[in-house]
Amino acid sequence: MWDYDPRDIDYFARVLNSVHPAPDVLLFQEGQVGRAFYDMSVGRAGSDLRQLAKLVGYPHNHETVISISHMSADKDLSMAIMSKLPFEQTWARRIPDPDLPLTLQGNPVDPLVRYTQSAKVAGITVVNAFPIPLGVLGHSYETGGGVQHAADVVETLRSTAQGPQVVGGDINTPRPDLVYTEHFDRMGLSPVLEPGTKTVPGWDGSPDQMYSTPEFTVVDSLVVPTNTDHHLVLTDLAVNDPALLDALSRARQMHP
Repeated sequence: MWDYDPRDIDYFARVLNSVHPAPDVLLFQEGQVGRAFYDMSVGRAGSDLRQLAKLVGYPHNHETVISISHMSADKDLSMAIMSKLPFEQTWARRIPDPDLPLTLQGNPVDPLVRYTQSAKVAGITVVNAFPIPLGVLGHSYETGGGVQHAADVVETLRSTAQGPQVVGGDINTPRPDLVYTEHFDRMGLSPVLEPGTKTVPGWDGSPDQMYSTPEFTVVDSLVVPTNTDHHLVLTDLAVNDPALLDALSRARQMHP
C-alpha cells in the first residue's frame, strides 16, 4: 500500500524544501536503488536518495545499501545521511542477524540485512539507525530473543559512538522507550521526542525517535504529516559545548 509507483521523488523534495531553515543534516531509511547501482559503468543513477539529494541541495550524501526491497523485485533498499556541511568521516556497521526463526505471514524468511550508519559533521557524530522489524517477522523486541537482538543493535550503535552524538531513525519497535531507555541511558543518550509521539499514520506505535548526548539541548521538535508510511520528524538542537559550537560555526562559515 505504500509503494510509490511511479517514484515521486519531486514530492519528497517539495516537502523537504518547505522546511525553513533547512536542516543541517537529514536521515533517510528505505530508499531504493536499482540493481544497476552496483554496475560502476552506469554510475549510481539508480538511487532514489542520490536523486533526492540533488533536488534538495545536499552535496554530501553517505548512502548504504542494506537488503532486498519489499516493494520492488528488481531493487534493493538503502539508507542515507545527507548533509549541508562536509563529512569528516563516514562509516557503516552491519547489525548482527537475530538468532531467531523469522516468518512473514507464516512463511519462513531469511534475516534482513541491516546497518547503522554514522557520519561526523563539525565534530558531531550523527547516527542513522534502522534495525529489522521484528514485530512483522513473528517476534517482539520486548520479550524473549528479541531482547537479546535489541542488545546487539545497541552494541552496533556503540561501536560507532564517538563524542557528541545525535542518533535518529526508524527504530522499528512500537515502544522504543521500553526497549532501549536503559541501554541509551548508559550511553548518555536522551530521547528528543516525547515517548509515545505518533510518527506513523494509522498505527498505535512510535517507532521513529531521535536521541542526543548532553552536549545538546532540545529547542523544538515536531512531526510533519506527509503522504508516506512514516511522517517527517524535525528536531532543532542547541549546542551547549563552547568548543563544539565554535567548530560548527567555523564549518558553516566555510561552507555557507
